Amino acid sequence: MRFASINKEKLFELINFLIKEKRGRIIGVVKKNDDYVFEELENANNLYLAYDKPTLLPPGKKYLLPHKETLLKFQNASSEIINEAKPTMLIGVHPYDLWAIKVMDAVFMSEPVDQNYAEKRKNTFIIGVDYLNPHPNSFCASMDTDEINNGFDLLLTDIGKKYIVTVESEKGEKFIDEYIEYIEETTAIDQIFLDNAMSKAKEKYELAMPIKKNNLPDFLEKKYDNPLWAELAKKCFSCGKCNLVCPTCVCFNIEDKAELNLREGVREREWQACALTEFAQVALGHNFRGKTEQRLRHRIYRKLSYTITKYGVYGCVGCGRCINSCKAEIASPVEIIKKLGEKND
Repeated sequence: MRFASINKEKLFELINFLIKEKRGRIIGVVKKNDDYVFEELENANNLYLAYDKPTLLPPGKKYLLPHKETLLKFQNASSEIINEAKPTMLIGVHPYDLWAIKVMDAVFMSEPVDQNYAEKRKNTFIIGVDYLNPHPNSFCASMDTDEINNGFDLLLTDIGKKYIVTVESEKGEKFIDEYIEYIEETTAIDQIFLDNAMSKAKEKYELAMPIKKNNLPDFLEKKYDNPLWAELAKKCFSCGKCNLVCPTCVCFNIEDKAELNLREGVREREWQACALTEFAQVALGHNFRGKTEQRLRHRIYRKLSYTITKYGVYGCVGCGRCINSCKAEIASPVEIIKKLGEKND
């Protein structure tokens, strides 16, 4: 792993240069009222890297698994596979979202490989930024997702007038070498500032999981029939918003849409959400999770137990988006685990 540094003004100069070069989409974080979103940049001055509240939609899901995507077009007896992968640079991805992309990699890059996802992943250059001012609803530190040492190309750490740049990938190395005129070497003092910034960030978290994450699967195994699920279900709207904003909720529905002539059409996939009433409904109307409490419970088990068993990674990265978005104020994994510990089975 290689370290470099870049002056903040130089960074914005470099990004503006990349935008003018038009080598691909340059996506970064911009501020929209009291929220933040990833969108294509027209000017580096719009980029906001010091954001604390997680972006409305996670960048991995938004660009590697679009909300709606055409998979193929068909006409008569022939079909054409569609893969709309574009060269893309994502700037300002927090560590918890980098961890979420690793979860997506585990799901979509394992056999059978999802070629649409794989091609987008291959064409995406990721510049992360360390999360130094955590939002009150974020609990990344207790999920060990507040820091990361792989899964990105470059990672920026703000130390005042400049960023320390951690170079992780071969693509990152080539990028640094290509734009070396913008880059400086790091010093011993830079490293001290880097270490201090990371240690101070850990002290700022207000929310933490009440149980060590390695104990969560065993804990939940004993809480499957706990009455808390039914109590929470009374307040749940089954709106699915907690799923839609979650960076590791990657379920989708596939639908063939034919034209009126029945000779041509498209196959599309679109995000789906396990909190929605019809998610587990099958032919003849049977619903395997027809009760709200079943769906609510499934979401928590999927985040804190099932994915670690199947893929070796936790499905919750502690970003707090579900807490921020839930109008019923019941989606917090931290509060649910806390109440499960207090409530007898």
